[in-house]
Amino acid sequence: MSLFLPEVKELLDEKDFDSLLALLQELSPVDIVELIESLPESSQITIFNLLPLETACDVFEHMEPQDAVSFLKLLSEPKAVEILNEMAPDERADLFASLPEEEAQHFLKLMETEEAQDVEELITYPPDTAGGIMTTEFAWIPVNLTVAKAIDFLRTEEHDFDFYQVYVLQEKKLLGTVSIRELIVSPSNTLVEEMMQNIPTVPTDMDQEEVARLIAKHDLTSIPVVNEREELRGIITVDDVVDVIEDESTEDMQMFGGSAPLARNYVDTSAFGVAKSRFPWLVLLLLASFVSGFVIQKFSTALQAMINLAIFIPVLLNCSGNAGMQAASVVIRGLATGEIKFTHILGVIKKEFLIGILMGIGLGVLVALRSLPVEQSLSFGFVVGISMTAGVVIATTVGTLLPIIFQKLGFDPALMSGPLLTTFMDITSLLIYFSIAVRMLGI
Repeated sequence: MSLFLPEVKELLDEKDFDSLLALLQELSPVDIVELIESLPESSQITIFNLLPLETACDVFEHMEPQDAVSFLKLLSEPKAVEILNEMAPDERADLFASLPEEEAQHFLKLMETEEAQDVEELITYPPDTAGGIMTTEFAWIPVNLTVAKAIDFLRTEEHDFDFYQVYVLQEKKLLGTVSIRELIVSPSNTLVEEMMQNIPTVPTDMDQEEVARLIAKHDLTSIPVVNEREELRGIITVDDVVDVIEDESTEDMQMFGGSAPLARNYVDTSAFGVAKSRFPWLVLLLLASFVSGFVIQKFSTALQAMINLAIFIPVLLNCSGNAGMQAASVVIRGLATGEIKFTHILGVIKKEFLIGILMGIGLGVLVALRSLPVEQSLSFGFVVGISMTAGVVIATTVGTLLPIIFQKLGFDPALMSGPLLTTFMDITSLLIYFSIAVRMLGI
């Protein structure tokens, strides 16, 4: 956009709107959003009002919901209502979910009845469910048609959206689907019910992550959403699923890093907002760290008797914490993609337990060899080595088990964050280390 910005500003200053519109028509909606964000408010409105309605809607839909809400307030009321009436149903519902209640009701009264009713239905669904991300724009045909009549039916219907699948209905109930390609290449007298295919469906209350996994598993471009009466309420397209995967991955990364998910993207969130999302976790970790301090205090006599014990505390804590995070990250990712299910829990635990033993023995031998020049005692080396092995084994097991338990209890596995797991393993490793040292070294 840096290449276009000077030219756009020059055309705005010269009020050469014809040339400006020609330039804008060469840009994609995403590029126009970026351009608008680089201009002052007065110029933003000028640019937006120049755009044809269809392009303006595309641009509006590519804005972040909070940015779209702010921009909506800059538009004249007739222009705002025109945009709202023409937006895609799912994008429009997301926008209304971000509007203050009074403003939402105000715009609903001004919109066309059908579009307003559509919004009122969609916003009743939780935003992270199939109903919350579906669109109500889809192509459909009755079941009792031939191919020729089905094509005529589609031609007479008003479709201002792209579609590749046509859903076959009988009194709103979904019976199957046919592709546009099949309708075109099939003989004109073929009955639609003879060529329609079954397709997986999802209920309106299914979690959006489950929907994403289902679409990926069956390699679908869209999936129908049905209510308890098997009536087709909408569809979820693959582009919506891409957004879901991106949002969920971002949320999981933030939580696993020890931060509450941000309501907006990082760039648009203030320093106070970011700090607010992180501070409670840091307080929790601080309180947990006090337990580690208490363990060290409890075994202070052992440390005074053999000061070299302190040298290997950071080594043991780092290795066990990292081993636990390795296991947890693999399991959390497997749960997110559906590769790991609760029925796999015993097999996964056994596998990670074995992995922990193999890694623990290897690291235990290395740290034991490193301890010999320090204390010149085989018993000391054995204590350090055994503590390392035990810590790594427990860390991989706990890192495997906790995310699975969290998911089974209905929580997001990523809530079992990396820093929380590391702090837990710090406490556990210290207890193991000092307990073994006190018993084996007689201190």
